[in-house]
Amino acid sequence: MSNNPFYKSIKELRNIYEKKEASVSEISNAFIQRIKNLNPKINAYLEVFEKESNSDAKKADSYINNGNKDILTGIIIGLKDLVDVKGKITSAGSKILEKNIAKSNSKITNDFIEQKSVILGKTNLVEFAFGTLGINTNTPTCRNPWDLEKVPGGSSSGSAAAVSAGLCTFAIGTDTGGSVRMPASLCGITGFKPSYGIVSRRGVLDLSWSMDHVGPMARSAEDCLEAMKVISGFDIGDKYSQNIKSNFSKINIPNREEISIAVPKNYFFEDIDPDIKKAILSAANKFDNLGYKVEEIEIPFVEEGRNINVGVLLPEAISIHKTYLNKYDKY
Repeated sequence: MSNNPFYKSIKELRNIYEKKEASVSEISNAFIQRIKNLNPKINAYLEVFEKESNSDAKKADSYINNGNKDILTGIIIGLKDLVDVKGKITSAGSKILEKNIAKSNSKITNDFIEQKSVILGKTNLVEFAFGTLGINTNTPTCRNPWDLEKVPGGSSSGSAAAVSAGLCTFAIGTDTGGSVRMPASLCGITGFKPSYGIVSRRGVLDLSWSMDHVGPMARSAEDCLEAMKVISGFDIGDKYSQNIKSNFSKINIPNREEISIAVPKNYFFEDIDPDIKKAILSAANKFDNLGYKVEEIEIPFVEEGRNINVGVLLPEAISIHKTYLNKYDKY
């Protein structure tokens, strides 16, 4: 088996399978063993699907051996525990849903099954995905793999920690006010929040229907793109899905000067670690040198963004959770 598959990219894993350097079953079993060794310290996963993942891996091997291959065939995935997998508990990190067994798969779960991916399990999160630090008193405390005494960020804490620690190739998170982007940043990986309605939320528990997004978390923008090729697109079964062009499989930028990249002048650089500021400006300069149009802009009302976000989120969350409020003692 290829040495250390835990930090391979999606394309690198595909290459391993195509060259018969390792089977999906071998790679999957290696990840399972790594989870057994490291998860007790990191608590990235709430539930590991060992039996099911072994079955998924065998199906992927058979699929490949028959001359087939898809973008995510044999790729190792973790799902935030808001995403339904039929017959499995979707707890949202809450005691009140600890017996909430999904009756069907989410749309994106079906996407991965159709691709012959390997779903390793459900990842940890802040209760009901409402929080930024990654702390949840109902679940084992999720740790930042870079420093176990530091928070991983939230609410998609387990997804970020799992990717960062090499416990999956990529994971799915959700983002209502930063819950993909913040833990990705704190754990040193890439988090992508797609535009609203580009990825179906059917079968994913809500926090705020106006602002919830489903997105990939991986170790590179390229891996996030590979995931988006599969999970993006209009879903007639999701009333929030947007029927617009979002074909991530046909991204082509013939003229870089036609692409504008904005660097905000106000708010974001007012209270920032100098090293982070340096890294952001360095990245902007690289884009500029590559021929992209980099512009400084001022964003009106941006300082009120968090207050507006919470102002929309809270009443929607209360509406979603109204059936649970009579059972507040179980929270």
